[in-house]
Amino acid sequence: VEARDFIPAIVDPLLRTFDAHVAVNYAIDRLSVDRDQATPIALLVNEVVTNALKYAFPEGRRGKVEVRLENRDGMATLTVSDDGVGLPEGFDVEDSPRMGLKLVQLLAEQIRGRPIFSGGPGRGTSVRLTFIP
Repeated sequence: VEARDFIPAIVDPLLRTFDAHVAVNYAIDRLSVDRDQATPIALLVNEVVTNALKYAFPEGRRGKVEVRLENRDGMATLTVSDDGVGLPEGFDVEDSPRMGLKLVQLLAEQIRGRPIFSGGPGRGTSVRLTFIP
């Protein structure tokens, strides 16, 4: 399955569903993955973008989400970032009770990756995952 095809097909309908005032930028290298990887990647992108649309842009705030997939030297790096309100001070994804974040971690494990969350108040949020395609 070609990532350039299925990632926008997941994200674009979310923008309509949430009636978001958010622009999405894609930077997706050519990468074919098998179904065993495509499904967790699709679900992970869906969850992270949904979280951004629900929490990063409160009260109709405008913003940007970037979905980047780089394929270099046998490694792929998926990054979903936003310029929204950012993670709360002292936020620890490992201790978060949010089911969606636990789901992101479990999906990443399915493709032998580990998500790295970064950002903070006023700095947006970024989730990066490196894996072997």
